[in-house]
Amino acid sequence: MSRDYNKEYQRFNKLKYYYNFDLLMHDYMIDTFKNNFIKGEVLEIGCGNGNFTNKIKKYFKKITVVEASSNFAKRIKKNNKKITIINSTFENFNTKKKFDNIFLIHTLEHVANRKKFLIKARSYLSKNGKLFVVVPNADAASRLIAVNMGLIKKKTSITRKEKKHGHVITFDSSRLKKNILMAKLKIIKHGGIFFKSLANFQIDDCIKNKIINKKFLDGCYALGKLNPKFCSSIYCITKR
Repeated sequence: MSRDYNKEYQRFNKLKYYYNFDLLMHDYMIDTFKNNFIKGEVLEIGCGNGNFTNKIKKYFKKITVVEASSNFAKRIKKNNKKITIINSTFENFNTKKKFDNIFLIHTLEHVANRKKFLIKARSYLSKNGKLFVVVPNADAASRLIAVNMGLIKKKTSITRKEKKHGHVITFDSSRLKKNILMAKLKIIKHGGIFFKSLANFQIDDCIKNKIINKKFLDGCYALGKLNPKFCSSIYCITKR
């Protein structure tokens, strides 16, 4: 079935696709990953509004971005003249290049044929290259609270909002690792990023009203390292 990738990124009723919290999370993702970065070329698969792309420019000079949404591809191209932007689904993307770092940041939950998708990503890794995969976590404390409130049927359910935004799966750690291993990728490191007990819009409201601050957020990030199961996002750093 044909998908409208521009529509998937739109606001759904009062619920946005991106919250300020999502953008703050990118800093914590980079902090989690940076010691595993390899000097060389980057492929980012699915850049969204380009916030993560803008942040990794500090670490890499050669970046190629594949983005299915024409609206986002145009926006990123306008603001990043030195980055190669390709408006395409990854399934239709082909290149002879090999990449030292490939990023899948909150992208895999939108993919139906994940085995084929990950095998293709694996084929673009350089000999020592690494694939960084991050997905929303079914076991996030905020989601488990919503389940116990009766707002979500079960932790791995795909909510109406998530379906509207193109989600086809909700990952917990075991599901993520199973998908990674099916593609014959080797897991170097896995874990969680940021202990999260509130919904994204609630965190945004708390920041706006100065109920919480950067120190509180940093504390949640540190706590997430000790309790990865209940983090906002889970990740795997992989290689061929």
